[in-house]
Amino acid sequence: MIHHRLEISFRTLYILMILHEENSLFWLTSPSAVKRK
Repeated sequence: MIHHRLEISFRTLYILMILHEENSLFWLTSPSAVKRK
């Protein structure tokens, strides 16, 4: 049970990190996209 919980928490952390990276990339690229327009 404990190992299973750890696995789930690591997966959620990994997904959160990916989402955070995508969001930061989006916020970094959106101002430049707005400036291009």
